Amino acid sequence: RSLRRRRAARCGACPCGGDDSRLDIYLIAVGKSFEQSLSPPGCKATPGYIVLDPSRSKDILAHEFMHAIQDRFATANSCVYASDYAWLCEATAEWAQHYVYPTSNQEHYTSEWFLQNPGMMLDTKNNSHEYGAYLFPFYIAGTQGAPVIRTMWDNTTTNSGLDAVDKAIQGGFSEVWPRFIAY
Repeated sequence: RSLRRRRAARCGACPCGGDDSRLDIYLIAVGKSFEQSLSPPGCKATPGYIVLDPSRSKDILAHEFMHAIQDRFATANSCVYASDYAWLCEATAEWAQHYVYPTSNQEHYTSEWFLQNPGMMLDTKNNSHEYGAYLFPFYIAGTQGAPVIRTMWDNTTTNSGLDAVDKAIQGGFSEVWPRFIAY
């Protein structure tokens, strides 16, 4: 079936669009892989599915899978892709690429999007900076352990994006940010 008909099928009785409640991953030559949350898009613990272009690197699956995980969080302020959390979505999805495939280093090309404007706020969303912001979760996971990424997301259920991160990291931004910048 075509992707359009598959998307239309998602609106039926099964929230995940397939024959059961498992995450669906469709391999289709679409040029750019993506994760699609279901109605309402990206809001309040919404399930989703992944469309993966098989010609893309395997790292992309880790990135899109992380988005499917993020969609399952009932964030405190609006939807997971609202401006408050959008940067965290992309930063931790890029981090997931490295976490799952540590020797591939495909995520490195986005670092310049963060580093070329060091004065820009961490939570900026402009379709590039938030991807390069993976450097912060990468640093945090390297210094405080990977479980802190989960804690960040657990904290989004009662906090804004930056507050969720601040409360997850040992020492908060006030102690950790200067060390990150120096690093």
